Amino acid sequence: MAAVAVMAAVAACTGRPAVGPGPVADESIGQTPTGGVVGTGTDLIPPDSGAEHGDATGTASPTSVPPAPPAGPPQSVLLPWLKGPTPEDGVIIGAGETRLWQGPHAGERALLGDGWYRYFGPDGSLVGCTSAGSCVGVGGDGTVSVTSGPGDPREVYRPDGEYLGRYSDDGRKMTATADPRTFADALAASGVDVAGLVNAATRAAPFAGGVTGDPHLITAAGQRITTQAIGQFVARGGDPTHVIQLQFDPMNHRTDVSVVSAAAIGTGANSVVVDASGVVSVDGRTEPKVSSFAQTSLAGGVVLGRWPSDADGVSTVAVMWPDGSSVVATAHSALGLTLVTNIFPRAGAAGLFGSVDAPAGSDLLARDGSATAVPGAILSWRVTSAERLLPAPTGALPPFPTQTAKIDAGAAKVAQQVCGGHGLRNAADVAACAFDVGLTGDTGFVAGHLELSAAAEMSAVPPDFAARWPALEPAAPASAHELPANGQLAFTLAPAQTQAFHLTIATPGAVGVVNRSGCATGANPPGMDQPALRVFDAAGHAVSDRLPLCGHVETPALRVGAYTLVVANGIDRPAVDLRGDAVRP
Repeated sequence: MAAVAVMAAVAACTGRPAVGPGPVADESIGQTPTGGVVGTGTDLIPPDSGAEHGDATGTASPTSVPPAPPAGPPQSVLLPWLKGPTPEDGVIIGAGETRLWQGPHAGERALLGDGWYRYFGPDGSLVGCTSAGSCVGVGGDGTVSVTSGPGDPREVYRPDGEYLGRYSDDGRKMTATADPRTFADALAASGVDVAGLVNAATRAAPFAGGVTGDPHLITAAGQRITTQAIGQFVARGGDPTHVIQLQFDPMNHRTDVSVVSAAAIGTGANSVVVDASGVVSVDGRTEPKVSSFAQTSLAGGVVLGRWPSDADGVSTVAVMWPDGSSVVATAHSALGLTLVTNIFPRAGAAGLFGSVDAPAGSDLLARDGSATAVPGAILSWRVTSAERLLPAPTGALPPFPTQTAKIDAGAAKVAQQVCGGHGLRNAADVAACAFDVGLTGDTGFVAGHLELSAAAEMSAVPPDFAARWPALEPAAPASAHELPANGQLAFTLAPAQTQAFHLTIATPGAVGVVNRSGCATGANPPGMDQPALRVFDAAGHAVSDRLPLCGHVETPALRVGAYTLVVANGIDRPAVDLRGDAVRP
């Protein structure tokens, strides 16, 4: 194909090497002329050889591929929001003291206060600024910039406290101060509530599933699925105010793969439908195209944001709820929709994006809640007439696909290089991207895979920086102990040590922890390297702030279910004694 030849020439010019291990299997289905289900059998994503009749099994968390470190100044130096907030080109909810902002990229959000603000980037970057103009910025690489004002020099540190030097706001290395402040002193002098900034980063609505390309889905728990089925499917149901339905149609001029041609987002009172050409309708009424960002208020405080098409004809739509949940859809008339969701868990929510109530492991369940093989589970989620938000289809679905997708070996090699050279972290996502690019010769698919993979894989706080904040993240489930029936806790935490306990809540309410051995810290939330505790739900999402090991602290009210209580000490801190009780509601 001519497009593949162009790709090969680009690859030769850039000299990008192949990155990461070879492709891994994922789940792949498509409707055959006889109504059966088969694997795609492509060179890039082979069907699982251990499954019967070509049906594949789940892949929950394939090997990650670390991206190559970028050249240039530390990433924190050039964070745009260090120069001041730019909320004009984004959705804003609320008119009180604190407003929520959602940008055109999934995972890009901010809290806007009275002169102060907190920004969170899709790469895990953070910016916190005071009303006086001083700021602290954390780059996706974990480096930290401290500045006294928008145009002032940035004093830059590694997350371990090493001073890296002084930089201008355009990234130029400057003469360093003769006696730079310590990392801790620089953070304290900024006046920024860094503990609150880090806390807020990890209390956001979690990734709740998404889809891109010839459809490649990632569930909320990280299961990778590919399907060439056509028709309308429930991606998220069982949650009346956060409903998502997808329509898959054959890709233009192809008989082997489908794409996402439309999506419906139900907010309870309203229904928003966006198609691959970027046309948006609300409750069946088509919205006019926009030449600049436009925001529309819906019922219940929900907001619809629309960004105009860029030079490549790609437009973006976002729906945002008052609690910060969001759906971001990127539309490309030829390549279909990319959809990324960040929604708080709700009992009973289920669909192609996974079941909130699924046990550990694969979360794609059939509509009846059974752990059916993936092809059957997908087909069970076809939209019924009673629940349909999308326009009703006309006529019966034709047999599809009518042939198996096949990729030229040379195109496959180039596609692997193109996709692997863009920093995708997950090997399965590299393979999915390479499948789309190799099959079609269109590198436009890369952007969607990057956005979806980043949303599913990226930590809320860069890992190196997160290590300085005890109890910030959940512990490995296998490391958790059973909490004593009487709730009594008696142990000593060595420096950098973490203890985790299974916590079952039988009656809704708050969990209290009383430490009778004295205060480890008085700050709330605890500061950097300060001992802390936190409660996480079964999916690993934080349901409390980081709380100090001091006196009597309480979580917010929790619903019935299984949780994990994490207690951790800071790096290079003295050992901490915990002698107290965990009090269930």
